Amino acid sequence: MAGFELKKKRIPFRIFEASSRVGGRVWSVEQGRELGSIAEMGAEFFEERHQILFALSRELNFETQEVEFDNKLEPLMLFAQGRWWPSRELRSKIRNSTAQIFRVKLKLLPLNVSKNLFEFLETPEAQGLDQVNVLDLWQRQRLHFDPVMRSYFEAQCLRNLGAGLSETSGLAWLLNFEKDERSRRLYRIVGGYQRLTTILFDRLSGVIPGYRVRFESPLSEIERVDEESYRLHFETPGGPKVYKTKYVIMALPFSQISKIKGLQNIHLGDSKIRAIAALRTSQPIKSVLSFPEAFWRMKNDRAPGNQGRWIGGSYFQGTWDSSWPGKGRGFQLSLLQIAQKFKDSSERQLNLGAPNNEMDSIVREISQLTTKAPKLRTEDVQSLNWGQQKFFGGDHIVYQPGQLTQFNPSIWTPEGLGRLQWAGEYTNATDSGTVAGALMSGLKAAQNMKEIYKFRKI
Repeated sequence: MAGFELKKKRIPFRIFEASSRVGGRVWSVEQGRELGSIAEMGAEFFEERHQILFALSRELNFETQEVEFDNKLEPLMLFAQGRWWPSRELRSKIRNSTAQIFRVKLKLLPLNVSKNLFEFLETPEAQGLDQVNVLDLWQRQRLHFDPVMRSYFEAQCLRNLGAGLSETSGLAWLLNFEKDERSRRLYRIVGGYQRLTTILFDRLSGVIPGYRVRFESPLSEIERVDEESYRLHFETPGGPKVYKTKYVIMALPFSQISKIKGLQNIHLGDSKIRAIAALRTSQPIKSVLSFPEAFWRMKNDRAPGNQGRWIGGSYFQGTWDSSWPGKGRGFQLSLLQIAQKFKDSSERQLNLGAPNNEMDSIVREISQLTTKAPKLRTEDVQSLNWGQQKFFGGDHIVYQPGQLTQFNPSIWTPEGLGRLQWAGEYTNATDSGTVAGALMSGLKAAQNMKEIYKFRKI
């Protein structure tokens, strides 16, 4: 996004991409029993409030589509206390519990906190909330939930924030908490999310192949030459390459920044250096399963017809219906697994295509909910372990107690009198972990660079 904005402002640039493809954690692949089915191995949906994606759809001429849910089906199935609970048995529990939490949120956080988040993070109130984990926050606020609801909130925290209740900052959890997740309107990009990144690449790549955008060229070292310039070292297919530049937008995945040599010698702020060393990322594994029919929508002797939203299973933390509308496309169910201890990376080495033992575990879990699931074939399953993917090493930042107020403001702060800008979803505090957050951060970095570039020495 930064390159797209710089090109529109006629500011020269070059992009060095560590991997062999565009998109980052956006990765759309063909999958399924029918031609034309798309499996989203990374980002999949966006919300109505993410207006930057609607604006880009108009500018770049791609189509978006609202996700429709059948309200006649059970919206949720929760695994807790050794069995699966349909939402009709949980409705009053969820309503009463979330109302309690929302009252606490309104009491402890200022209205429209997202608009003045950085100012709020500097207050003693924010720092106090950040010092405790979620369970301690509940105790302090006299919030008491039965084991079923604790299981619900544990799975929700793992899925949304990448770690469990005992590992997550109370403030990070409160900021993320939604009164009713099911009320959010969700959208997707027709043809897959990677259609957006491919169009952006086509718009900015230029007529000389490999000049504006160079693939398989990870940044290995950065040097500060003087007050106005940097020297960047890249490992390319043709061997090491070195470039000198006065302006840098750093948009690497956060987990990869610490691998760059020379960070200690380019006069970064102390808080940023500590953040790079201390913060960790979630370790998700996403699987997409293809079926000839949406068996989860059918009532059976183990569960009512439901929307495919299963939370808190022993093998996966969440599932959802990823089927694309239209005849002949088959049906898809996405599964998300998060390492229970995010600091311990998963030992499972998954790539596109799941080994038999993984498929057996998935089938065993699904069989608890239905007797109607068709047999899975190897080609029906795509799995991707983001923690084991080279140049990624995980997903979004997990804020442990004490880390949000200490480190978040420093992550996005420009360095070197604005010549070194930072971009990526993790620099957008209100939309971290989303494509919209990544796009907005790139746009902001490019706009900041434009202002600095105007006053360059001729």
